[in-house]
Amino acid sequence: MRAILLSKRLVRQIHMRVEAEKTLRELGYDLDKWMVPAPKAVYVPVVKCGKMLYTAGHVPYQPGTSTLFEGKVGAQFSVEEANKVAELIAVNMLKNIKDCIGTSLWVLNGFVNADGAFAQHSMVINGASELLVKVFGSEIGSHARTAVGAPGLPFNGTLQNWYSSNSAGGN
Repeated sequence: MRAILLSKRLVRQIHMRVEAEKTLRELGYDLDKWMVPAPKAVYVPVVKCGKMLYTAGHVPYQPGTSTLFEGKVGAQFSVEEANKVAELIAVNMLKNIKDCIGTSLWVLNGFVNADGAFAQHSMVINGASELLVKVFGSEIGSHARTAVGAPGLPFNGTLQNWYSSNSAGGN
């Protein structure tokens, strides 16, 4: 009986991955063709520990390049522009998690490079949250979240997000 339950769970996870990737393609993001630049420092983008995946902070690369979006939200970027940048970071994260065979998101932590007077951090990080719910549906894509401001981020990136995720078939 347990083997049957595990098999049903595995089939469901595979189906969800296929549907998620189909939704991403419909949104214009093909993970099989998506380029995520190598880290600019000494670390790996995703670490698997048992059944958990932990991502490093993902900074906002412009699509298909190793060029960062640089600057502060509220100064060089509007909330709407930064919201789109957060979506792009989520796609980069999904590509790295796909490479480690992740299945569900549990926690999203978002840091917004902004001046002290800026107060719409949650609206910016919504770009990543909304994409994850669109792609995985509310059951898998919904997650706990932190959105905070920072006076500066690595390489003057506009945003930095990191995630914790459950992994199928962990050790």
